Parts: sequence; structure tokens; C-alpha cells
Amino acid sequence: MKLYHQFILVGCLALIALYLYWAEPRKGPSPSEKAEAYQELLAQIDQKKRIFQKKYKEDQMLAIAESRAFVTDQLSQKIFPAWYGTPWAFHGTSQEPGQGKIACGYFVSGCLKDAGFKLPRAKMGQQAASVIIKSMAAKSSIQTYTKMSDLHFYLKRASPGIFILGLDKHVGFIWKNEAEECFFIHSSGMYPRQVVQEPLEKSKSVLKSKIKMVGALGPNMALWQKWMHNEQIKLAS
Repeated sequence: MKLYHQFILVGCLALIALYLYWAEPRKGPSPSEKAEAYQELLAQIDQKKRIFQKKYKEDQMLAIAESRAFVTDQLSQKIFPAWYGTPWAFHGTSQEPGQGKIACGYFVSGCLKDAGFKLPRAKMGQQAASVIIKSMAAKSSIQTYTKMSDLHFYLKRASPGIFILGLDKHVGFIWKNEAEECFFIHSSGMYPRQVVQEPLEKSKSVLKSKIKMVGALGPNMALWQKWMHNEQIKLAS
């Protein structure tokens, strides 16, 4: 009987230990580890750019196409996610994900700079959305709408990629993925007042805005050449 009780006791202790193991909160990377990982990401982007520079000498169109796909992937899969949860502030100028606060314009200019575009981050971050869009997007792709249905139709016809969306008093990115899904990525002044990714059609910021100005980065061939060769991007007048 005593042996039976011992088995029961050992079994209970094992279950308790297992419960405590799974119930214990898992510690994620520390702020310093996240910062280090982000800097490593930026260094990797710069290294990859040098590879594209060599490819450009052999096949310009292929190098541009691959550069565009690479930057789209880095923004949507690595740079944007690194910033998710960073608090919003009207005058926020953080240059590091998860540290300080970030305004919508600075979020856009900062992400573009981190993706390898040579641009005046601070000055661009202070501009109206229309200036940012005209500075980065293909001129032929820039459109302004008042109806959400028109914006949806525009995006339905567009190829997957990164777009910049300007609203009444706000700016952010649209990412259209290969599954034809569109997301609005921005430093939101509305709840939860932080950098978020949300379905475009459900974004209160987009739905409440009277003006919706949009432009695509993908078709801007000159932009990708500047990215590849580290040429300065000037602000549109």
C-alpha cells in the first residue's frame, strides 16, 4: 500500500512540475537583443544591395526586378513587424523599434530609410502625405479618391507590392500580398495608439478619411535605380 502511495505522490509531483514548466512565462528577446537584431538586419540589407549593384552591370532589368521584390519582402516581413507595438506620438521621432514613440510621417520615412533608400528621414517625416507620395511613388500610379470603393478598385488592378497611402491628416503604407490581401500599416493616432498592421477595409483611419491619396513604389523604375546605387532621393516640390 505504501508503494502505491509513493507512485501516486511521484505522479502528482511530475504533473505539478510539468504544469509549472508550461505555465511559466516565456521570456522573449530583451530590448538590447532586439536592437542588435534590427541593426544586423539593416547591415544585411546593405550587403544585399551590393550584390544587386553587381547584377545591375550584367542585367539591369533583372537586377531592378529582384531589388524591388527584395525590398518589398524586407519591409513587409521584417521591418514593419519590428515596429509593431511601438507607441504613437504626434511629435514622435524614434529611430529604433520599440523604443520611444513614433509619428505617422516619421514611421513612413524611417521604414523607407531602413529599407535602404537614401533620403532625408527627418525632413520627409515632417511633410504632408502628398509630398511623401510624390517623392517616392511612380507618377503614373498616383491617384486621389474620396470613395473607399474606388480605392479598392485601384488596388484590385494593381500588382502586389508596397504603396503609400495619404489620408486627411495621416500617412502610412499599404501592403498588397500575393494572396491579393491588402493591409494598412501605420503609426496609428487612434486606439491602440501604436504601430499596427490591420486589414485595409477595417481600418478606422482609412474609413473616416475623406481623402485617400495613393501611390505605388513598384512601378517607379528610377526609384529602384536610386535605391541600388545609393542615390539621394529629393523631396517633391
